[in-house]
Amino acid sequence: MMLPPSIFADVPTSFGNMFILSEESCGFCYSVKLEQNLVKSAECVKKPLRNSTKTDEKGLSIIMLRVAICDDSALERDILADFLSHYCNAHAIDYSCKMYDSGEPLYYELGDGGWFDIILLDILMDPPLGIDVARRLREIGYKGTIVFCTAALDFAPDSFEVGASGYLLKPYTPKTFERTMHRVLSDIVENTYAIKNRLQVLHIPREEIMYVESHNSQCILHQAGEKTYTIYKKLSEIEQELTAPCFLRCHQSFLVNMNYVKAVDKDFILTNDDVVLIRKKNLKELRQVYFDYCKQIHNRY
Repeated sequence: MMLPPSIFADVPTSFGNMFILSEESCGFCYSVKLEQNLVKSAECVKKPLRNSTKTDEKGLSIIMLRVAICDDSALERDILADFLSHYCNAHAIDYSCKMYDSGEPLYYELGDGGWFDIILLDILMDPPLGIDVARRLREIGYKGTIVFCTAALDFAPDSFEVGASGYLLKPYTPKTFERTMHRVLSDIVENTYAIKNRLQVLHIPREEIMYVESHNSQCILHQAGEKTYTIYKKLSEIEQELTAPCFLRCHQSFLVNMNYVKAVDKDFILTNDDVVLIRKKNLKELRQVYFDYCKQIHNRY
């Protein structure tokens, strides 16, 4: 999904796919007077959930966002929260935001079943440093987006290790914040599949979708790691949304990610030993589609 070129114009520095945004020379000036009230975890903004997907005026499909801000400076947290509020309001994005002054409560939140699509993480915090917090987050299984917020680039090489999506350089400006948000939101929309689960909208990495099965009037999505989610859609709708070459509609009741197939005979056997049915009247053709896909992947690597 491409964004307008103007969003990426004049980006001063980049490391690979990780953009580093700074605008010290621009004419923006931002100052706030807010109480510096340090708390372990505080919910700062929560807009009501309406539609699970939106499209802003720049053509970017937006989904309900959960954002965490982790910085040991209350002033810096409040500045980011204010930028986030203005950005989401300007683009009609439903979102929630929680603020943390250290990594510990963030670990507990995620370990207790919480989730954030984006974590804005300061690097130069009181120990543990933000880079160490990021390592710990990856160790406990967090696969969402991490954006480092810092005044220095000393840790740029380490950020590759933890799969950070970029740097947001201090002092922040509305323009650099907007550029960063557009880029990471584009990545989220392109690489995840949004589903409503109870009162939440979850963003499942598309590469972790093993298969989807139709059951009565609903579908069950099977994610790697033995997680399942009920989706109140027709399988034909989901098929149109999961358009990557790895997804194959192999049966009236099944859509399979061929990357998880370990064997094929009359049916597909997946890496977790689940069995996905193959439509009998098209068995030969569907098996050939799978073999052609495997050949294509083999040639690619």
